[in-house]
Amino acid sequence: MLTSAHLLWQNIYDDSKVAFWSGFCRLFDALDSGRAHRLTEFGFPDDSASIHVALALIKQSAIPKQTAIVVDDFHLVDTPEIASFFTLLAVNQIKNLHIILISRFFQFIHTEELALKRILYHIKKERFELNPKEIIDYYGHCEISLTESEADELYQLTEGWISALYLLMLNFKENGSLSTSVNICNLVEQAVYEPFSD
Repeated sequence: MLTSAHLLWQNIYDDSKVAFWSGFCRLFDALDSGRAHRLTEFGFPDDSASIHVALALIKQSAIPKQTAIVVDDFHLVDTPEIASFFTLLAVNQIKNLHIILISRFFQFIHTEELALKRILYHIKKERFELNPKEIIDYYGHCEISLTESEADELYQLTEGWISALYLLMLNFKENGSLSTSVNICNLVEQAVYEPFSD
């Protein structure tokens, strides 16, 4: 359990393998700057031999108990080479090291095998969605009564994502309408940006 984990967080902004590797190596800088520097100089490991050298450098790093590498927006850089690297990183089960990949889609090739070995836990998007009944309950807690058909419409529009449901709720409280024709991008503009001065 990662209740008090040391987090190493990497945001991905594009599909550059070089930028990914540079950011990944910087994660280790606070743990072991020497090995982090060697990883950076080594470059992205794109063959079997170089992957094993990179894994050895990571294993030798002073990883504190319960450390989690979090790669956010992994789908932007998800290539077979990078996926293979993370698969080997996971299979090696480096002591104290956990990997969390946040992605809009998931395409690892050994998913079932890794799950059976209890190396991979795939939390699917459905776990984060509110279904129509939960939408009724959520809005009810916020003192808005919905019919089943309204909840179904909201679910179709938002796919059950709570942020979008919240923005539509703000729109309802301001305008008194649950119009599902409202553009979510416009709601973000109204709720997040318009309240600020230039």
